[in-house]
Formats: sequence, structure tokens, C-alpha cells
Amino acid sequence: MLGKTHALVAVLLTAVLGFGIIEAGIAAIFSLLPDADLPYSYAGKVFPFSLAVNRKYGHRTVTHSLLSLGCVSAVAFFLYFLGIVGLNFAKAAILGYSSHLVLDLLNPTGIPLLWPKDLWFILLGGRIVVGELTEQAVFWILLVLSAGYFGIECFGFTNFGFGGGLIGFCR
Repeated sequence: MLGKTHALVAVLLTAVLGFGIIEAGIAAIFSLLPDADLPYSYAGKVFPFSLAVNRKYGHRTVTHSLLSLGCVSAVAFFLYFLGIVGLNFAKAAILGYSSHLVLDLLNPTGIPLLWPKDLWFILLGGRIVVGELTEQAVFWILLVLSAGYFGIECFGFTNFGFGGGLIGFCR
């Protein structure tokens, strides 16, 4: 999936789960982090270690594993326990990172969840190829649905009951 799709899904998940706009931004940022192993990705352009990680491990290896998700989770909760970040920050960071992994499971290449074991996993037959028509369709459908959802929730037409979703998000 492309970065824009990862970020959109992370924002939608935080909204539907009842987080605020700050947490949505945190989730969106963390949804881009697994691609820090790809020098031309959004995260790869920010982190100077991107090229080194890519040369040593390649794309969709160490940063696309349960090990990396565990490390991100441990750091997020460690920062929470130190009082540096709030609990919702930690939850949003983990939600964003894990949403990236789930989306990449839909790609034909899949991801090595049990890295360093060379065992790759895919979901639903891995039918969504990065940047191709299927992903573009998924992105635009989600964008239209999110515009409708944000419009309905934020402008008070009704509350569809998606976990209280955007009640705090839009204020």
C-alpha cells in the first residue's frame, strides 16, 4: 500500500474507535513507520538510517514483523509509564503501526510476521498490489466513505454509533 492509504486507514480507525484528532495524527505518522526501510517512502525520507536498513535487510522484513511491532509497543508504553506521553498516544502509535502491517498482508508479497524466520504471510489471497487499480479503488472508496462519515458526525446530522467516533474528534 502507498503511504496515503496507510495514513487514511489509520485516521479512520482512530475516529471510529473514539480517539481525538491528535491521536489520529499520531496513528497516521506511525502508520508510515514500517516503510522506514524504503528510502523513497515518506518515513524513509525522514530517517537517515533508511538506506542502511534497506541495504542490510531489504524492504518488508524487519520493520514489517511482530518483532518490530513489539518494539514500538514497548517503547510507546515505556514512554507512557515514564509520564512522557499519555495512554492514548501509546494506543494510537500501536494502532497506526499495526494497521500498516495488516494492510500489507493484503499485498501479494505479504510480510514476514515472524521475522527473522523467513515465513511470509498474506490475507485474502494478497489481491491488492501497491499503487495499482485495486489499491487506488480502495483508497478512493475509503476517502469518499470517510468524507461522508466525517461530514455526518462532525456536522451533527446523526450519530451512527461507531463507538462514539468523532464526537470528540470534531470539536
